[in-house]
Formats: sequence, C-alpha cells, structure tokens
Amino acid sequence: AQVRSYYLSVPPRYTGQRRVPLLVDLHGQGSNAQQQILLTRMRDQAGARGWLVATPEAGRVSWRFPPDSDVGPASLVDVAFLRALIADVGRRLCVDEGRVFASGITMGAGLAAALSCDDDQPFAAVAPVAGVNTVPPCPGRPPVAVVAVHGTVDRNVPYRASPWYDAVGRRMRDWADRNGCTSDPV
Repeated sequence: AQVRSYYLSVPPRYTGQRRVPLLVDLHGQGSNAQQQILLTRMRDQAGARGWLVATPEAGRVSWRFPPDSDVGPASLVDVAFLRALIADVGRRLCVDEGRVFASGITMGAGLAAALSCDDDQPFAAVAPVAGVNTVPPCPGRPPVAVVAVHGTVDRNVPYRASPWYDAVGRRMRDWADRNGCTSDPV
C-alpha cells in the first residue's frame, strides 16, 4: 500500500472556537507539495485570512483524474485520498464544511476541477491555474463557483486547443453552462 501525506497549515490566530475554511492546494505534474507551498505562498495568504491549507503529496509524478474524465488514466485512489484528507483535517480542527475549496496548477488544476464532480465531497469553489481545460466540468451537476487562471502563451497546457486539451474559452463556456450562467465567461 502506498503511504500518502499532506502538509497542514493552521492560521496563527486559530483558536478552534469557530469553523474556518479549508483550502486543498494541489501541486502540478513533476512537482511536489513542498514546491507547491513555496510557489503559491498559499499558506501565508490564506493563513492571513484565517484559512486552513492542506497541501497533499501526489506520491508519484502527478495526479490522475476520476473515471468520468476523458483525460488519461483514472484513479479513484486520488479522490479517496483527498476525501480522507478532508475528513482527517475535519477530525483534528474546526472546519467549515460549507467552505471547502480546491486549487491547483496544471495537473493539480485538472484534479481541482474534476473534484467539483465528486458528489461525496462537495466543494464550495475550485480555482484551477493553468489547467481548467484539462477536464470537462461535469455537465448536469450542481453549480460550483470556478475561478480559472490561464496564460495565453503557456506551452505546457496551451490556452488554445491542442491535440491533448480543449481551448480554455470552450471549457469556460462549458463551466458557464453547467453553472446556469446566461452571459459568456469573462
């Protein structure tokens, strides 16, 4: 069995007296949790706002997506690990279950977006960075807020359509449709 781990950042003023948001911050392909912590500075930014941040380790080169994804090999193991991580943090600390968020970069971004399809662990919002176009946004599922960040000159996960990924604009229109938006994404 594979041993999986995560880093947990608790805000300096955390007292356990009130429920606080939890952000799950997912590293990209070829990276790791420690590099993600340094890259995003999410622990500092979220901590200053009173949020908990869990930064998990994929335990291999990258994350894999749930089976309803049309990208790459599927892994229920990653989804189960992240559910267990959230449950573990919830047992240890006072988490606001209505304010659990997922963010990530590249393949971590794809997994963050794919997690919005998980009926067993609803996320209040997802924030994929350089990877919103790596997975479809699960049409027909309940709305989930999405903030996507993507550069137009990204060579790893291109903004325009490629042989591997849909164009970011198309994926954002899919998100708008899923969420019942009546205007185009901005």
